[in-house]
Amino acid sequence: MLELDLTNVESKEFSNFPVGKTKCWVNKVVKKAPQGQGNPFLEVKLTDGTALLTDRIYLTDKAKWRVQQFLKACQLPHEGKVSLAEADIENRHIIVDCFAEAYKKQDGTEGTAIRVKSYNIDPEFSYPAVTPAVAPAEQDVPSEDIPY
Repeated sequence: MLELDLTNVESKEFSNFPVGKTKCWVNKVVKKAPQGQGNPFLEVKLTDGTALLTDRIYLTDKAKWRVQQFLKACQLPHEGKVSLAEADIENRHIIVDCFAEAYKKQDGTEGTAIRVKSYNIDPEFSYPAVTPAVAPAEQDVPSEDIPY
């Protein structure tokens, strides 16, 4: 049994991201693998303060350009081998260019989904460079610290 007290609850209206360019920030990034068949992807949650948009960036060879575009927009390393923590990506300000895509709902009616066309750098924000962690074996060890 579910018992709840819903008195004095303020109703909140959900709004979509608008079509076109929107300044927003990365709210959350999670690497996911689908259950069963399918390709792994990054689930990216974006917010502009009033709306939330979830995008999937697939981690396939054909979609690497999109991953690269997203990381570049976040002002993070985006060439060669990259290793980043999700926390390094979250709370970055970016600009997304969105479009509306029509689809058929399960009940047969038409719906509209907001999709991300491109990720772009927000020129009003700059971040200190994120350097990948260096393994201890690769670090320079002063010669006086090497036991003989």
